Amino acid sequence: MISDDIIHHVIMKLKTILVLILNLLLIAPVVNAQTTCDLCDSTLLVTGQGEVTAKPDQSTIVVQATSRGKTAGEAVSTNALQMQKLINALIATGILASDIQTQNVSVFPVYKDKINSQNATNNIIAYEATNSVIVIVKKVDDTGRIIDLISSTGDYIISGINFSLENDENEKADALDEAVADARQKAEAIASAARTKITGIKKISADSGYVSSKTFDAGAAPSSTPVQPGDLSVNASVSIEYIIEK
Repeated sequence: MISDDIIHHVIMKLKTILVLILNLLLIAPVVNAQTTCDLCDSTLLVTGQGEVTAKPDQSTIVVQATSRGKTAGEAVSTNALQMQKLINALIATGILASDIQTQNVSVFPVYKDKINSQNATNNIIAYEATNSVIVIVKKVDDTGRIIDLISSTGDYIISGINFSLENDENEKADALDEAVADARQKAEAIASAARTKITGIKKISADSGYVSSKTFDAGAAPSSTPVQPGDLSVNASVSIEYIIEK
């Protein structure tokens, strides 16, 4: 049989080993944290902005036709004929059918007494139908001529004109180039003031750029409407985290 002294000796050895293991487990995270910290990069985070201007090459015109009738069906039918007349005139002048897009169609009752219009069916004096379309003019210089055509074709409301670029990818890329250059210039200025140098890029993020379109309120457009769209602003921004010397 194993003596009590031997058993006691083994137990003490095991306790000593357990104490050593626990101490190692407590020390390991500290050592690991120090090692990780030694490998950390010193970084500098800056943002850059870029902007370029461009001439718009197309416009969109929002046109509304409004008609009244004794019944909802009569109002809708009259309105459909009125809008079709405009669409035919636009197509005849060279606008593609695919560039004329319906935006909204509605019909609602017109009450004699607006205050007591609720639950007063016998107070309805007519029905009003509206139809709004968006007309895309692919040649921006033709915008004034199309406005005149709309005005001369019938009683239509031109609620607004928007100028834009059909393809703005090149302008967005140029704006992003300017944003990156702006960020680099800022980073170099800060690094120089801090007596350090930029050694690389750790992270970069950017938006795709956006175009600030221009809207022209046509109102009651006169004959031979002059339209001066001006320039569009194409903007972009970037956020760059640079690696710098410690």
